[in-house]
Amino acid sequence: MKNPCPFCQTTHGESSAEHWLPDSWEKYFTVPSVMLDTTGVDSERATRRVNNRSPFDLKFEGICKTCNGGWLKDIDEAAKGAVLPFATAQTSRLTLASLDRIALHLTRAALIYTWGRRAQNGYPDQLFRDLYRFRSVPNAVRVFVGNVFEPSLIGGRHSALTLDGEPFAHLVSWTMGRLFALVVLPAAGFEGLSNELAATIVRRSQRKAQLISPVPRGVNLEFKDRVLEWDEARLLGQKHGLMTGEPEPAPPNPPTHFIKRLELLNGDYRSLVKQATAVWPASS
Repeated sequence: MKNPCPFCQTTHGESSAEHWLPDSWEKYFTVPSVMLDTTGVDSERATRRVNNRSPFDLKFEGICKTCNGGWLKDIDEAAKGAVLPFATAQTSRLTLASLDRIALHLTRAALIYTWGRRAQNGYPDQLFRDLYRFRSVPNAVRVFVGNVFEPSLIGGRHSALTLDGEPFAHLVSWTMGRLFALVVLPAAGFEGLSNELAATIVRRSQRKAQLISPVPRGVNLEFKDRVLEWDEARLLGQKHGLMTGEPEPAPPNPPTHFIKRLELLNGDYRSLVKQATAVWPASS
């Protein structure tokens, strides 16, 4: 490897491409492969675009094969039995015992996404090393989950909150089926801002986005009546919307074939998520 792996820092191993979301999970979903993607740095916003790749297709180079095929894969496999039933609408409830596994998987995915977008927004390098060292969600990271009604319409988002042009926190959000994820990744030296950002997310979401790491007192893990609409979820994942509460400009129009497919559903998006046929271990 020419450059060190961001996790283990090795430079002598063989590099590989790490999937943002496990590609083997794509078979459980029938969501159209369309993403609406936005990146933002400080006050500038990149042009939003329709990206005809699903989150499962995104792979980012520079992770060593040892990490990629070993402990990173183990994190996803450990969370699978809890994540997929929720994402495929088999259940609207999470269990307290599953939260550590879910949060660890979502943190891994969020870090990988910042790595893939590092040329635009930078990435929180210390958190990569912390995850590798401790195999647990770093103390300053805040992980939220929610339940979305329109699972196909929200792609990955990475916004950097900056001070004097330098990122002090990263916001990464995405959906996978019904699962909405939002992860706050503070830069080194700014860990103390995590709770303030988390409080803002709770307030803006009207408690529809649930903090699962660290687990708060009175955590509510039933999401049936706490459904995030499309605009609400997109606002949470966009730094300007999160900070000001102001809706962002309308996204670009999806392709015509995609619009026609949605029109046939008459507002009922349940068919976009396939009921998974695999049997997963019970979430204990």
